[in-house]
Amino acid sequence: MSRMGSVTVVRLAGKCALSTLVNFVLIRIAEGTASTLLLRTQRILANRQFIVAQSSRL
Repeated sequence: MSRMGSVTVVRLAGKCALSTLVNFVLIRIAEGTASTLLLRTQRILANRQFIVAQSSRL
């Protein structure tokens, strides 16, 4: 393998690693956002149920 060929291979490997890392980070961010939204929705629903329960007691 010539010197030029090995440089190309290293560059390609670097690009693949970088895109994999970027994809991984984006997926983690998306998962975090989704779980945060789910938690918020659950909390809001729980609060509503609590309020309804309190008002029906009065």
